Amino acid sequence: MTQEQENNLQKNLEKLISKTVTIKQDGFLKSKYSMQKFEFNITFEILNITDENSTNYLNINLNQIYKTEFNEENITLYLDNDTIIYIVNN
Repeated sequence: MTQEQENNLQKNLEKLISKTVTIKQDGFLKSKYSMQKFEFNITFEILNITDENSTNYLNINLNQIYKTEFNEENITLYLDNDTIIYIVNN
């Protein structure tokens, strides 16, 4: 992921702080869970997504993300190994 892509991702993730979001994973493994108070940080090229109100979390190596898409309803992250992560603003 380029620095420009990372900055754009960070800018869009900041819009979701403290909001309720649903994380959906699609690909060889499918999952879905909710976060009541979305938080994130990026440390050493790892995107750490946490929920202030629960133990739910998601950690993604930014080097695995090859494409991102943003709209008002969700953030879509395309990862290697045919995995797609949707961060849906509820």
